[in-house]
This record gives sequence, structure tokens and C-alpha cells, in this order.
Amino acid sequence: MPPRTAPTPRAVPPSAPRMSTPMLFAVLIPICRLFLLFTPLPQPSSLNLQRPFAPSSPIALRDEEGKVDASWKPKALVVTAHPDDEAMFFAPTVHGLGLAGWDVSALCLSNGNGDGLGHLRKDELYAGYKTLGVAEDHVTLIDNPDLQDSITTEWDPALVASFISDSISANPVDLIITFDGQGVTSHPNHKSIPAAISHLSPASRPRVVALKSPETVAKFTGPLHIIYLHLKSIPCLPIFQTNPAAQAVLSQVLAMLNLSSEEQQGLCTAETHVLVNDVRGWVTGIKAMREHKSQMVWFRYLYLLGSRLMWVNELEEVKV
Repeated sequence: MPPRTAPTPRAVPPSAPRMSTPMLFAVLIPICRLFLLFTPLPQPSSLNLQRPFAPSSPIALRDEEGKVDASWKPKALVVTAHPDDEAMFFAPTVHGLGLAGWDVSALCLSNGNGDGLGHLRKDELYAGYKTLGVAEDHVTLIDNPDLQDSITTEWDPALVASFISDSISANPVDLIITFDGQGVTSHPNHKSIPAAISHLSPASRPRVVALKSPETVAKFTGPLHIIYLHLKSIPCLPIFQTNPAAQAVLSQVLAMLNLSSEEQQGLCTAETHVLVNDVRGWVTGIKAMREHKSQMVWFRYLYLLGSRLMWVNELEEVKV
């Protein structure tokens, strides 16, 4: 009997190389940056907060020839209820306006003494604003017995309005920024501020924009909300405004999404100011919040990691 020979092992085809995680990010990050670059977010035509010095800006101070005065800086007042509001909710706005050339000041209507820590929170407020680029002499803190930090008490709108009026009389501003009627967290102190805005004299009241309160779940979408906003802006690209073929394709897609004609037209009719933090701005906001050491309990860290308000603020005009 002939000797048996060992079977020849079958050749194993080489496996396809797997993309490592660092390589995946190296590919995705430039793609995301290009996507964000080529899908600019529409801003209200009446005033672009990121371009206050534009020749068309309605608030710009002009010389006798109609040119924007080079020494002029637009002024904005951020009105909040408690120390740490500026970092938790308004960081993209405060940081972004500073980068755009605005002279930002702040009015905080209480020292946050609900837990008896008002003496600490005062200094934390100044440190938080300093991190965001606002000097201490631009920050006013109110300590009034009728405006105390309380989760159960609504402040008197007339009293709140009097402090806002005093502030803008002493230091006139072009823009007031504050909470909307929901106050982001439905805190009664937050909600008292927009109620007070209606008490201001229309003749002396500057423009007012309010921070749009996200829904509870949407509040914790972090930077993903930025991607969503840019996706919504795709129909506003020039090709969809001028190319009939592209317009036809877009109309079909929007129809499949069951958008009404009014909703389709509204996609590119911006009525909301959008200020977005990049990664560096997000880190600045976290640093500002960490100045509020008395408030840094464990769930605050979860908020900083997940909140979309650390990345993007949407500001809506408040009509007179």
C-alpha cells in the first residue's frame, strides 16, 4: 500500500485590512468640516449678530459719509437670574459675540443665595464671565431681598424691569439677550425676566433676543444639533436657488418628507440667530462653568458633556 501523504493545507485568503479608529476619525473629521463649511447656517437678514460691522447692519454707527465708524463697537447686555446661568446656557452667545467684536456686559439679578452660598457665587460669577471674555467691571450683580434665588417663587416683573431699565439707562446697549418664556429649565426666576421685558418702555427698549428653550430630550443632543441645523440649511445652497433641475429634485425630496409649501419656504427664511461653538469655544464654556466650584456636583458634569446649549444657542427676536 502506498504511503499516505498529508493533505495540502488550503490557502487562506488575506483578510481585508480594517480601518482603525484613529484612521476613521482622520477621514470623518475633514469631511464633517467641509460639510459645515459648505452649508452655512442662514441668519436673519435684519441683523446678523456675527457681522455687526457689515455696511448693511442696522445698528452700526456711521459717520457723515455713511461709513461705519471704525471706533464704534456694538453693545450687548446679557440678563440672567443666577450666577452660572451665563456658563450653563449662554456660553456660545457670550463667547461668540465677543469674537465678533461686540462689547458684552452682563446683569445678574441675584447672587444665587438659595443655599446660603451667595458670598461665594458672587466671585464665581465674575470668574465665569472673565473666562468667557467679559471683564468684571462689565458685570453687575443685584442683591435685593425681593429677588432671591428660589425654585418656587416668581419675581415681580415690574421690579425686574426697573433694574433692567436702570442698567440700559446708565449704559445704553444695542441688544438685550435673555431667556424665553420657558426659561430653559422652567425655573420661575428665569421665566420672570421675559415677563419683565414687556414692562420696558417701547420707546427706549433696544432690540431683544431670547434663548430658545429646547425640548427635554433634544436638550441633551450635544454637538449633534449642529449637524441637524446644517442639514436643514442644505435647501438654502445657491444651487437649489438657481438651478431648475436641482430645484425639481429638492421639491421631490421635501414632498416625500411631507413638508407643506409654507414649511418649505420657511427653511431659508431665517428668523432665528444661531451662534455655534467650535471645540475650542466648547472647552471655554466648560472652563467658565468650572469656575462655579460651589455648583459642580456630579450631575453638572453630565450636563456639560451632553447639553446642546454648551455648543449652540438659538436666539429669537422678541417683538415689541
